[in-house]
Amino acid sequence: PDPIEVTNLRMSYSRTIARPVFREKAPFRSFNFEWLEVLKGNPALDETKIDNFDLRLEHFPGLGEVVSASVFYKRFTDPIEQTSVLAAVNTEYTWSNVPFANVWGLELEGRKSLGSISPALQGFGVSGNLTLIKSEARIWEDELRAIRGTDPLHPETRPLFGQSPYIINAMLTYNHDKEMPAYVSRTNAALSFNLQGEKLLLVTEGGAPDIYQQPTPTLDFSFSQSLSEGLNLRLRARNLLNPEDRKTYMFNDVSYNWLANTRGRTYSITLSYNI
Repeated sequence: PDPIEVTNLRMSYSRTIARPVFREKAPFRSFNFEWLEVLKGNPALDETKIDNFDLRLEHFPGLGEVVSASVFYKRFTDPIEQTSVLAAVNTEYTWSNVPFANVWGLELEGRKSLGSISPALQGFGVSGNLTLIKSEARIWEDELRAIRGTDPLHPETRPLFGQSPYIINAMLTYNHDKEMPAYVSRTNAALSFNLQGEKLLLVTEGGAPDIYQQPTPTLDFSFSQSLSEGLNLRLRARNLLNPEDRKTYMFNDVSYNWLANTRGRTYSITLSYNI
């Protein structure tokens, strides 16, 4: 076999802490210009403790190449959700802890140099990963009673806030270096794709439907070229698909838009010189 071929089996455990950011914990109100709603910090917010268990099998068939599969489990204590404030006169949203959450997942990853397939593809590479996730967060008893007032069969858990059931990433790259008389000409290009599944965006207390972020695929392109010693050109195009960004809720098995818009495409050209 090729002497650089390596196969590893890794097991790991770690405990990490996720602390609230300033806006989540600070005792003042701010305005969300995307939602057109008031956000209120919660000084009583606790930090989240996370126990992480991972098992990973990885194989490196060649230089810069990898094929791997991982399974993982995460136990969250006091995870943070974004919720509505029932006591507010006008609509307000804040952050609060829930008792615990569990997350199980499978991740598949691959990275391949296409030059090993054909000399015509020298410099090209593909990579990607697929993550499948199941999550559940425990609902407080008082909130669960309110929810079951309108939905008697509602389970005692819901998906973890902000956690998608699947994540897809894919990238096509091109890298080429060429010796010039006075400098090394470097050409780099990348086309990247990302898609995340439906995820809980906002918990609406009092039995009203929760708000979910719908899948919004993104496609980005970047290109850079060195023009001379120290002079570089960079082109960037973001959100080329420009899909509708939908935040929705379900009522009587019908999906309604809570907020929907498109973010637009962005393009940039940068010319830089390094001294």
